[in-house]
Amino acid sequence: MPASATSQAQLVEFVAATSSSRSEAEVVGAAAELAATTIDAEVALLLDGEEVLSSTGWAPGADVGPLVRALGTCGSATVDLQDLGPVTALAMPVPSLGPGGQLVVARLDDGFEPAERALVMGMARLLGVSVDAARALEGERDARAEVEATAGERLRLLAALREREMLLTTLLEVQRAISHRRPLEEVLDLVARGTSASLGDVPVALVLQSGPAGDRLGVVASTHPALTATTGDDLVALAARAVTAPGTSSERVGGEVRLAAPVHLQGRALGALLARVAPADVEAAEGLLAAFAAHASIALGDADTAAITRQAFYDQLTRLPNRALLLDRLERALARRDATGRSTALLFVDLDRFKQVNDRYGHAVGDRVLAECAARVEGCLRADDTAARLGGDEFAVLLEDVTSEGHAVEVAERLVHAVSAPLRSLGIELGVGASVGVALAADGAGDAHALLGEADLAMYRAKAEGGGAVVVFHPSMHAERTDRLALEADLARAVDREELVLHYQPVVDLRDGRVLGAEALVRWQHPVRGLLGPDVFVPVAEATGDIAAVGRWVLREACRAAVRWRVTAPSATVAVNVSPRQVADPGFVALVRDALRDARLPPEALVLEITESMLLPGGAPVLQRLEELAHADVSVAVDDFGTGYSSLSSLRRLPVDELKVDRSFVRDMGDREGLAVVRAVLDLARALGLRCVAEGVEHAEEAALLARLGCERAQGYYFSRPLPEGALLEMLAERAAAPRPAPVPVPRQPRRRPARAERRDPAGAPRG
Repeated sequence: MPASATSQAQLVEFVAATSSSRSEAEVVGAAAELAATTIDAEVALLLDGEEVLSSTGWAPGADVGPLVRALGTCGSATVDLQDLGPVTALAMPVPSLGPGGQLVVARLDDGFEPAERALVMGMARLLGVSVDAARALEGERDARAEVEATAGERLRLLAALREREMLLTTLLEVQRAISHRRPLEEVLDLVARGTSASLGDVPVALVLQSGPAGDRLGVVASTHPALTATTGDDLVALAARAVTAPGTSSERVGGEVRLAAPVHLQGRALGALLARVAPADVEAAEGLLAAFAAHASIALGDADTAAITRQAFYDQLTRLPNRALLLDRLERALARRDATGRSTALLFVDLDRFKQVNDRYGHAVGDRVLAECAARVEGCLRADDTAARLGGDEFAVLLEDVTSEGHAVEVAERLVHAVSAPLRSLGIELGVGASVGVALAADGAGDAHALLGEADLAMYRAKAEGGGAVVVFHPSMHAERTDRLALEADLARAVDREELVLHYQPVVDLRDGRVLGAEALVRWQHPVRGLLGPDVFVPVAEATGDIAAVGRWVLREACRAAVRWRVTAPSATVAVNVSPRQVADPGFVALVRDALRDARLPPEALVLEITESMLLPGGAPVLQRLEELAHADVSVAVDDFGTGYSSLSSLRRLPVDELKVDRSFVRDMGDREGLAVVRAVLDLARALGLRCVAEGVEHAEEAALLARLGCERAQGYYFSRPLPEGALLEMLAERAAAPRPAPVPVPRQPRRRPARAERRDPAGAPRG
């Protein structure tokens, strides 16, 4: 049986044995022998000063003065006893026995464990309750004999007996709750209510340290809501003083007295049981309060209660430590590092593309992916390292005793490699990745929360680099974080302040050079930062949720602009990028219909571009939206085709009208492999009856090669950069006035393709 459960059972036996005695003399006479038997001690005494009230193992008539003086005020000492030799003695106060009343136990071995000290303290307090009860019963018997003829006195005695009976019943109820392994919160609430009832329904609160580090006090149980609402701070302050006091503490506030009895766990005070009583009731209330506090201590020390407390600091899905336990271990690691000079590192791990998997396949698959990723992270670590789940798809890793920054980065890269390996769940092959921020504790500075914040900032930088990266924290990132927060605040008001603008990149017919339409690309005319491209603010909008408002504005404005173009180019179309958040909105199709109706734009003039990742199998809401758009005669294009995870089977069954060849494939057409990819996409589009648009065309050679491969449409800097609406209208007017469309020129000699290491992304404004 666990030590705490044994202690609880022993206290039950002790209180049952002492409370069964009918007089104070019987209680005192039996208590010493019961205490010695319970604690397995050679000697036990009940003392009032230097007067021995009862004893076992003590030589009759022996002078107890040296033992009392040796114990002094500290309550424990090693003394040399006649006939026994050196013993370890422990004393606990029993005020009910007299001003110097105490229970003393002594044994020959090395001393007493914290649990045994708590057991002796509980016996002393319960002995006091038994003595008081015996005295009361004796007094009641005497009083009953003296005033037998007085009916009023008889009723008073009956009420007193009932009060004592209620006290014993309440204490036994608490004991049964502990024995039956009731939840800790329920037991502590029962202690508070039982204390209140025994003291005449006075306000009672239980204040304990919270958090794994035990650095805060808070009210965990209260009998009167007004108690915490009006005097919560005062009670916490009183509990803080009680934690450091040897016994019951008190303070007078107005016409009441506030009492506090400390609550212990493994010999350490970690809170207090508090009550508000009338000044006349203080003496009786102190003993009762201490007795109930002892029961709260027993409940906290129970083995199953400890297990429940442990569960509170572990994530139930992955079985990894949670944020609270990680911070506690990190604080301890930093303290040890301060003492030893060892380095400590914290890795903040965020899964890439997990949201798409969770949205497409549901939470059941998402939970399995999280559990698998957690196992992979843990499999990369040493036994002394800690992996924790912070929440959602965020994890953290605590590395102690790291030799260098490179050591921490090496572990982080190992994590990225492990998490990025293909995942197979429910027969579906899934691909997620990880971005990792690394923060190292430097020169003993900072605390756990600060280090976690630094690792978080580094992780966001890794995300900004495209995911799958490892970034080490640098102090300059604090300024970047401040800058991002300011950008978020400005972006939230950008639509209302009419700061967003659209530029349009023409889509050209490769056969004759005609402008077939344009893609709408959003820009932000920031009042201080100037014109910002979408790479600066669109990721921020997606993270904050402002992308919905931005997307609505872009759709409505692009439709209105297209109506103005079509005066010059009646068949021109406008393409608008839409985010996964927009498509997931059940009201998205209605929004599209409203935008077309308000602008008076025919639906065939609008092309909505979605990312390939939105076509993952299992995306039933996306399929429903696409079918509704098809019924509304709105075209749908798959943007950056070939870079995502869609399968041919899903593409074949989805109502899409156009594929857009990603610029990276167009750029690599000088290689045999790159050329083969572009040819395959074009052949696929023809086989499925889809239009095909090549993106990122920057050179005449690329345009000519695409034309020879059968690609009919293209866009890119070779034809035009993204233009303000006025410049686009001028371009459309010039093309309309030209006698013949200008064909795409075919170069005589192919230009030399740079080596793969020499290639760079084309400069210019990124797409929205």
